[in-house]
Amino acid sequence: MARALNQLERRILELCRDGGKYLVLGQYANAGEVMVNPHSITRKQLQIFGSWGFEPRQRMETPVTYFYTDQIRTVTASVEFPKGLLTEFYPPVRSMAPAFNAELGLGAEGEPVGKGRLDWGEIDLLPLSALRPQIADEVVADQIARHVDATLPPTAAGNHYAAARGTDSALVHVRLPKLPAKSPTQNPPPSGDFYEKFLFYRGVGKFDVPVSVTNPTPDKFEVHNHGTEKLPRMLVLEIRGGQLHYALTSEVAAGQSIRLPAPATSGDLSGLRELMIGELTKTGLYPKEAVAMVDTWSSSWFTEEGLRLFYLVPQQVTDEVLPLKITPQPDEQLRVMVGRIEIMPVTQERQLKQLVEQSAKERARLQAEALEKQQ
Repeated sequence: MARALNQLERRILELCRDGGKYLVLGQYANAGEVMVNPHSITRKQLQIFGSWGFEPRQRMETPVTYFYTDQIRTVTASVEFPKGLLTEFYPPVRSMAPAFNAELGLGAEGEPVGKGRLDWGEIDLLPLSALRPQIADEVVADQIARHVDATLPPTAAGNHYAAARGTDSALVHVRLPKLPAKSPTQNPPPSGDFYEKFLFYRGVGKFDVPVSVTNPTPDKFEVHNHGTEKLPRMLVLEIRGGQLHYALTSEVAAGQSIRLPAPATSGDLSGLRELMIGELTKTGLYPKEAVAMVDTWSSSWFTEEGLRLFYLVPQQVTDEVLPLKITPQPDEQLRVMVGRIEIMPVTQERQLKQLVEQSAKERARLQAEALEKQQ
């Protein structure tokens, strides 16, 4: 038996922003097909997900690790995620943990989240100077070096992650031996030579962040610092109808709270981009690194409708959540991560809750009518 989406369910779909995601939580049985007008999804470019329900998790959006050296070096690199899983990465690694369990991963409960680890083993760091040919014309030599530096990594045309390559960091080279598949049903592990401008990884985890936002009254938002270090000033951004409004907060001392200022300053994308680049550069990032980070994420940071807070994660927290080990130990190690909190005003939350409750009642009524017709 197939049924169409009811009016309330269609209204909930309409609440999704363009390019948004519609997640349907609950316990389901196979009760037949559900008819949906494709236009209602493709018009807004929605992604529809179903789930049995899960514990709240943090999504880690693509940390990258750059290396700087004045000569060719070989180092070993690994990263851990004690309270999470590292699900995507490049270049390929020599080993990862925990090993993927298809029975759990494709089951109702999913894999246990925790004890994630990636080990690249030995990697070669190739600075731009090492790629320059020994020729008299230094301009041509530099052009050749930059061409090699840009073309050895895999093609990323049209991919917003390509912006992360726009730095002066060393080229990372990983060489993996050819190994047989672990079983007849599995593909052999990657082998060969892989080049990139950084180590990339991402995943999901169950861990606490030192920042939270509350909305005790409809016109009041508060940000709380639960950590042991002060938080630098943060950016509050609201995008409604394509209009950008933002405000910068003051610093928040450890264990303290402040009231969020209303995002009253109007601006455009270029001005907001320069503001964020400036704030990131103050942390110690090289200007090209700050530009690369902002250009990688500007499409989701600065164009998606909604109200959000950006803050800088203290390096101590980053080191605890994602221990990174480089051997030999670098002379200097700087880790800058931007945290993002999507804020739903209490009035909007109540409206959504009412729609969900009404939808549940309407669905129950339709199911009861269907049962009566069957009898």
